[in-house]
Amino acid sequence: MKDDYSSVALLFWYTFIGVILLIPLSGGFPESVIIDNMPMLIFFGVINTALAAVLYVSGISQIEAQKGSILALLEPVSGIFFDITIVHTPLIVDTVIGCVFILIGAYVAVMEKSPKVFGKYFTIQI
Repeated sequence: MKDDYSSVALLFWYTFIGVILLIPLSGGFPESVIIDNMPMLIFFGVINTALAAVLYVSGISQIEAQKGSILALLEPVSGIFFDITIVHTPLIVDTVIGCVFILIGAYVAVMEKSPKVFGKYFTIQI
């Protein structure tokens, strides 16, 4: 689809569909709560969702799908890292174990595609 549509167009449509699907969930809150928090919701919507998604989709559309899927594996680990360093969320053992599994999975996926070199003249492509 990236050959037919721009990254911004793709971003718009999947965000639009997400908004349509999530609007019914906002009905459980009083109107005053939503109106009072609207500036913060707009700020986070523009910065955290729109700007971040435009940068992500624009960047990921410039690389091969295989590399993009590997990089997407690292996204939750970087989110946890920034959450710990910026927001000072406590680090628990389960989080560290999950991050280690994600990083090992990314390493295995990358190394599985690379040639293995044994000695000066012997290479095996796996």
